[in-house]
Amino acid sequence: MRPYRRFVLACAAILAAEGRPAVVSMVTRDRNRIALESEALGAAALGVDGVFCLTGDHQSLGVCPQAAGAYDIDSIQLTQALKKMMTEGRGFNGRAIEPRPEFLVGAAAHPYLQPMELNLLRLRKKIAAGADFLLTQAVADLAGFTRWMDAVREAGLDRKVAILASVQPEEDVAKAAEMAAALKASPASAAFTFCAAGARCWPLA
Repeated sequence: MRPYRRFVLACAAILAAEGRPAVVSMVTRDRNRIALESEALGAAALGVDGVFCLTGDHQSLGVCPQAAGAYDIDSIQLTQALKKMMTEGRGFNGRAIEPRPEFLVGAAAHPYLQPMELNLLRLRKKIAAGADFLLTQAVADLAGFTRWMDAVREAGLDRKVAILASVQPEEDVAKAAEMAAALKASPASAAFTFCAAGARCWPLA
């Protein structure tokens, strides 16, 4: 049976040791700023190329609902703190760090978040905090993603940060069918289609 959780820093370190690009995700829900800073410095020492900053879904929605959340800082504050470590050589507590860590800092983008004004406001905050790249939530509704990208371009944000559109390939037909069934009742998912590679697709409309 495959483990349902893995230590992402260890996985990223293995990839980095093999000369492969590696980006490690850091979730502020699970760690306070002391642990986040320590993990970021460890990632830099191991040659990890980037850190992807997330606040994270509430723990009640995850694999262990009984766990307590940290929420010491949010993803925007983490992005800003990591960027200052590199540009100013200062840790989360303001003390000098030498040598300065080197990696790219990423933040999440949500193409389907409404209203659009709030969506763009959060993007501006993440860019201002120092994000080098934005990684979107999985794109399933191409029309909705196109509307979001049009708004991003109109606001000129695409010229300030790299934007990576993500996909979520499912491992097999059963998993795709399970996800489609779980989301079909949601009005917001009417335009979405879930597919398993080389197999059938499930439009949710």
